[in-house]
This record gives sequence, C-alpha cells and structure tokens, in this order.
Amino acid sequence: MPTFARPEVPYLAQWESAHLVGDILTGQLAARDDPRWARSGAASPHDYEFWARRLCGVACLRMVLAGCGTDVPTAMTLANDLLAVGGYERDGDRVIGLKYAPFAEYVNGRQWPFRATVAAPLTNADLLDHLRDGHLAMVSVNPAIRDLAPDGLPIQVERGGHLVLATQATDDHITFHNPSGWPDRSQRNAVVRWESFDAYYAGRGILLHLIETGAISDGRGLERARPRAGAASSGRGLGRARPRTGAASDGRGLGRARLWGGWCGFRRACCVWGGGLSAGSTVSRHRTVSGFAPDSVVASGAVPG
Repeated sequence: MPTFARPEVPYLAQWESAHLVGDILTGQLAARDDPRWARSGAASPHDYEFWARRLCGVACLRMVLAGCGTDVPTAMTLANDLLAVGGYERDGDRVIGLKYAPFAEYVNGRQWPFRATVAAPLTNADLLDHLRDGHLAMVSVNPAIRDLAPDGLPIQVERGGHLVLATQATDDHITFHNPSGWPDRSQRNAVVRWESFDAYYAGRGILLHLIETGAISDGRGLERARPRAGAASSGRGLGRARPRTGAASDGRGLGRARLWGGWCGFRRACCVWGGGLSAGSTVSRHRTVSGFAPDSVVASGAVPG
C-alpha cells in the first residue's frame, strides 16, 4: 500500500514477532511457537497463544506509548490491568472486550501524556477532523481489512471486531497501523480510501487526545508532553489540557485539544498525499452507528486480530 506517516509513531503487532504474523494467521506457525513469546510477559507459550490474538487494543495503546517516549509495559501487564478494571472479562476460554469505557477510564487514570474519550458513534468526518488536528484514534474495523489492496474493492463483511490505530487522513484516504496486518503489506501505515474503509468500519472508536503543552525530553530523542500551567485538574494529580480559545467542543464538556507543536512534542508532519487537506472536507458524514451505550461498546476479542 502507498504510505505516509509520522515516523514517531512506531509499529507494534499484537504478536511479539511482527514478521511472523502472516505465518500465524495462515496457520503455518502456532502462536505458542513464536520465538519472542516471553517478551509479552505471558506466563507460558500457551497463555501467550490464548491472549495475543485478542490484544489488538493493547497493541494500539503500546504504539501510542512508544511514540510518546513513555515506558511501554508488556502486553500482558496491560491486559492484566485491564482485566482488573473491567476492560476485559474472561469466562473460561471466552473473552469479552475490549470494553471502551473501562479502557478510557484506565488510560485517563495514568500519568500518560494523552487522554482517551469513547466516541460512539464516530462519523468519518469527525474522525477526519480529529486526525487532522494531529491526534490519534483507535477505531473498530473488520479484521479482513488487512486483505484490502490499495485501490481494491472491499468485500461484504460484518463491520467491526478489531481495533487499528488511525494516525492520519486526507479528504481521500485514511492511514493506520494494523496490529494484525500482513507483513510488508498492511501492517505499517496502511492507506485506504474512505469509501473502502467505510465497508469495514463500525463507526465507533476511542479518540486519543494529546495533552497540549510544552514538552520535556525523555533522553531518547523523543519528547514527553507535560500539562501546561493553568491546566485543569483531572482529579488524579495530572492536569487536563484546557482547549485554546476557539477549540471545538467534543460534546462531553471537554474541548478538543489543538496541537501547538505537534504530536508528543513533534511538529505535525504534513501529509504528502496530493498536497494535504483542503479547507472544505468532502468526507461523508452520512453514516453513523446508533444504539451503543459507552459501557457496552466493545471490540470483540472473539475473532483472530
């Protein structure tokens, strides 16, 4: 697929060996035989095999943390944390989740340089605006989106069931990291036309807002965002960024942060697809998904990826 992306958002698969994801998906390699399984923090290869296929949301979160220069917990550390707060529910061999509201509450309770809000419904146009402002989003798509050719025709599938990390968008295309994409094809910076994306997209997701401020170096060449002076308290000892004058409301009483210096301390990269965005978006606002209460919105862990 043609690509453009912010280089500061690294790619991480939901399996530890990203280059082996294709073999795992096709059954040529059992996930328990992934030579890097122990890096996940799983107790055993079989524990790793059970969880890795269900951790698309955790993989998205780990990519964001890595991009911010924040310490990145193991996949199973995050999975166990989310189990404890209701982000996942396990009943034997069945796992329900990722549940959006507990996930967002968990993220917002940590001293990380971004905030999460549940967006259900989330229209294409609102997602475009959010990405154009320099933020990121975890969005629910069918895992079969990994098979979509750059300008290919979508197939008829049920929308949703898998989370990808959306990083950029133009009027014509959306770019995302896919935790269960095909190596060298649809993992990093997959670019899909909006009309094709729409066939897989469930119209819901989790918006990730950078806390807008000055930044401090983490000593690794990346910068960690720090709340501005005068930021409102989140009640957890970490300031929540106040929107600048004129910032758009997100409909929940919290302004949508607009970046001054770019995502996590970097100046926002310009899209190189056809010269970037026009002032008047042509992305459709027509389709929304209704009937999803925030507490019930999940990305199913029942399908591989």
